[in-house]
Amino acid sequence: MKSPLPSNEAQRIAALHRYEILDTAPEQQFDDITSLASHICETPIALISLIDENRQWCKSKVGVSETEIARDIAFCAHGILEPDVFVVNDAMADWRFVANPLVLGHPRLRFYAGSPLVTPDGHALGMLCVQDHVARQLKPEKKAALQALARQVVAQLESRRNLKERASAEQELRESQSLYYSLIDQLPGGVFRKDRDGRYVLVNSWFCKLRGKTAEEIIGKTPKDLVSPEATPKTAQYLSNGGSHHEDIVRTGKTIEIEELYPDANLEMRHLHVIKSPVFAADGSIMGTQGIALDITRHKKAEAALSYERDLLYALLNSSEEKIYFKDLESRFVRCSEAMARQFKVAGVNDLTGKRDSDFFTSAHANEAYEDEQRIIRTGEPIINKTEKETWPDGRVTWVLTSKLPFRNVEGKIAGTFGTSKDITPIKEAEEKLDQVHKKLMQASRQAGMAEVATSVLHNVGNVLNSVNVSSSLITEKVRNSKVANVAKIASLLQANEKDFAGFFNNDPKGQQLPGYLTMLATHLAQEQEEILGEVKSLADHIIHIKEIVAMQQDYAKSAGIRESLEVSDLVEDALRMNTGAMARHQVTVLRDFAKVPPILTEKHKVLQILVNLIRNAKYACDDSGRDGKLISLRIRNGDGRVKISVADNGIGIPSENLTRIFNHGFTTRKDGHGFGLHSGALAAKELGGELRAASEGPGCGATFTLELPAVQPDSKP
Repeated sequence: MKSPLPSNEAQRIAALHRYEILDTAPEQQFDDITSLASHICETPIALISLIDENRQWCKSKVGVSETEIARDIAFCAHGILEPDVFVVNDAMADWRFVANPLVLGHPRLRFYAGSPLVTPDGHALGMLCVQDHVARQLKPEKKAALQALARQVVAQLESRRNLKERASAEQELRESQSLYYSLIDQLPGGVFRKDRDGRYVLVNSWFCKLRGKTAEEIIGKTPKDLVSPEATPKTAQYLSNGGSHHEDIVRTGKTIEIEELYPDANLEMRHLHVIKSPVFAADGSIMGTQGIALDITRHKKAEAALSYERDLLYALLNSSEEKIYFKDLESRFVRCSEAMARQFKVAGVNDLTGKRDSDFFTSAHANEAYEDEQRIIRTGEPIINKTEKETWPDGRVTWVLTSKLPFRNVEGKIAGTFGTSKDITPIKEAEEKLDQVHKKLMQASRQAGMAEVATSVLHNVGNVLNSVNVSSSLITEKVRNSKVANVAKIASLLQANEKDFAGFFNNDPKGQQLPGYLTMLATHLAQEQEEILGEVKSLADHIIHIKEIVAMQQDYAKSAGIRESLEVSDLVEDALRMNTGAMARHQVTVLRDFAKVPPILTEKHKVLQILVNLIRNAKYACDDSGRDGKLISLRIRNGDGRVKISVADNGIGIPSENLTRIFNHGFTTRKDGHGFGLHSGALAAKELGGELRAASEGPGCGATFTLELPAVQPDSKP
């Protein structure tokens, strides 16, 4: 019959598998026990059997060839249920086995006796049994011997398992040690361990490379032992510093974390971040020290470079006359240049933090600036070179050329705005003064009832006004093309990489070029500032010159219609003075060839109008020729009862077909000309009893304009 299962079958099976013995090869120690059992019990068959879930498997056997049989027919499956030796004296007389195939067929068993193999935790794994083909009895002494041998089987199983577990543990230990040594050998830093006396007992390859020695040369030595006799005292001190740290750790048991300067194998100083800690024995006592050293030399160099770049940037922010600022999403200042702090008359840049434009400007300007910045925050679109009118609570008005851009955080999201403002108030004031000059001249001319003269006067001062416009344009162009806006871009670039400055300056091409670029930018802005200040001074000089011209014209206007005896050379020199700035700026050389002539009786202001216009036109002709060596020649001659004043240039010349049209009203060959300068000059000359003539040999050959006035001035019609 089939045997029932033990009550702890699942636990028993698990215990059997823990021994890892099923289906293993025969082993002598077990075969010796089965042979001894067969001999003691005088049976032809002896087995060491183990009962698996569905089978009986024999670790050792005597007298049979089968290694395993089905559990359902196994005698041992019944035996593991018994606490003592299980004996079947005659299987043919036992109802449990009378129909068993092992009884009825091969090997025709009649007798069975077995002692269970019980583990220390109480699980019967199988049986040590003896079997015979004839019925018989088992004597008590043989029963005792069978039990003793069963215990030996269990002892062998335990020993085998312990040896296997020990071998497995040792293998795991070897693998763990191999992994540990492999790990520390691949670490990008030095690893070392010392015994209690400070001698190295473990070093990795990184540490060996740092010292320039093999592990065999380092193990068993102290840091002081490794110092070369040729080392300088300072180098020897660096190399042996670790000894004092070791003693402190052994004495106190405390971990030390420190940055050290340490010479490498080439005696180049390395910055190391070192963590040193005690090594404890199993009983808790300190048996030595250990440490890990990380090379932070590149990090330190990057920090130094970053500090240098920061100093350059701060120097630029604090020294530049440009107003540079950063604002948050609410348009509050978060960082500004010193120039902006001075503009707002606060003690320092920190006093601007958290403030808004509305804290300094009138609401009209503050609201406009706020709307611009909020539009940038919404759309991400910058505002470049916008002219802004700043109105202050005390009534002041200033003008700036400003650029504003979105300020993004490291995630690329807009976190505010930043911008620059260039003061162009002097330019705007100059434009306003020029407008006032035009209005005053027109008003003076109208009051004198001389509308046509007013037009001529404006034309006569046009060359000086053009000089002013040129200076103004130069200043505006320099401001518009100023590289100061790049400061904001640099600040944005630095902020975008602030989490990894070391990587940015060491690996990013932009970061590697930034130091040199900042130095170049600082030099460029200083030069640019000097050039702009020079142009502003020139602009002021032009304005003063305009005032002088206005005063001169006013003086002439007072004498309009009044004939005076005048020196011709004085008249020519006055006309030159009105064009002095333009001549110098355009590098035009003036030659004077003044013959001695008698004074003339004429209207001073009309002659000046003609001469100023002729000299100005000659300067334009020289400019348009594009040649070097621009030259204007002024000649004064007397003959045939007339004084001749000639203005000759080496400019673009006049085509022959234009010589007959050049004095017509509205005729001009200049793009921005108006065509009444020469026309009014010809009319004025005629009114003075004289003539204005033009001569040229053609394009590229220059031109000569000659004003002839009578030496004895006849009455002229007003």
